Amino acid sequence: MYYEYNFKILKINSELNIESVKGIIIAKLSIYNFDSFIQTEFGVKGYISKKLNILNNIEKIFNSKDYSISYHITKIKESNWNKIWEESFKPKIIENCIIRADFHDISKYKNYKYDIVINPKMSFGTGHHETTFMMIKSILNTNINGKTILDIGTGTGVLSILSNKKNASEIVAIDIDENSFINSKENFIKNNCFNVTIFNDRIKNLIDQNKFNLWIEKKFNYILANINLNTIVEEFIYYDKLLIKNSIINLSGFYEKDSPKIIELISGYNYTLINEVTHNNWCLLAFRKNE
Repeated sequence: MYYEYNFKILKINSELNIESVKGIIIAKLSIYNFDSFIQTEFGVKGYISKKLNILNNIEKIFNSKDYSISYHITKIKESNWNKIWEESFKPKIIENCIIRADFHDISKYKNYKYDIVINPKMSFGTGHHETTFMMIKSILNTNINGKTILDIGTGTGVLSILSNKKNASEIVAIDIDENSFINSKENFIKNNCFNVTIFNDRIKNLIDQNKFNLWIEKKFNYILANINLNTIVEEFIYYDKLLIKNSIINLSGFYEKDSPKIIELISGYNYTLINEVTHNNWCLLAFRKNE
């Protein structure tokens, strides 16, 4: 048996748009270990195998002057949930890349150079969210042949999978969420990605506990960090330890209005801003490490 939590966006009072608020809802609900999220026209539906008592916490979770939401709960059979999920997960096409599930008809998608097959436990990480979309476009337009990649906040593993298909020599993927850790490993196998090492932890913990010494020594050519603003601010000092001269770090997972804070932070290090992209109020910043 599954429970469907239907979160509906009632109003938005700021420069945010409905897609941005959907992303906020998913991010804030991640602490409850939902099995899947589906983005609807007016909000988000979350699916979980147990009933949560979050009614008393809803104001605390979503308290914001920028938007308001409502939600209701429906009990559904697991078979119905699977059907809903499959019908809702549409293939995502980004330039010459297709991101799809294995239940999609492959004959319809034969003409794309990069065919990525993922069965996500949540919708974030399919390329539909703005931050993942921008990250994928960046990778598609970058020569990473023979390069080493660190993917922080890997989620479904989609960025690591694309990096593998673009012939990165070695990839390390990290996620603090256990469900994402398990799901990304499944997706790596589906896509024959056998040069990916994955950790279920924070990069800060791995370095502080001397579990990442090999990579401190070898370092990376590229870091892909699609995570939240606070984590970037807290952990950038660790990212810096892992980058060689002329390496590049792509940062996303934050709003355009927060990009000055990121730029100010990294100005304290020896980096050059080489790209800034925005999409529906979300932002991606790319920096090159100088000598």
